[in-house]
Amino acid sequence: MMAQTRVLIKYGPYKTFFGVEHKTERTKGLETFLTNLGYSVSTHPIPIRNACEVHVYDLKVFECDIRNLQFGGDGELDDLCHETLRKITDVTSPSSNP
Repeated sequence: MMAQTRVLIKYGPYKTFFGVEHKTERTKGLETFLTNLGYSVSTHPIPIRNACEVHVYDLKVFECDIRNLQFGGDGELDDLCHETLRKITDVTSPSSNP
């Protein structure tokens, strides 16, 4: 992994008990997981309902339904966090650039 690679997590609104709104409880585990590995992570709300997109170097490297991310936690046990890391590594690894 390249130290301090910037990762942008874009997240859309999803249905909660209080209606459809932007909430970070589902992205917090992914953010914590990547931050603990040394990535510089920021988040940004987008208007696409139920969306979660991960961008590195202005490239979308991963997307999923935000409702499939584990609620809260540190992301260690969330398979989607590990899948996201693999996609980020594919883009940032020196061997991935011919």
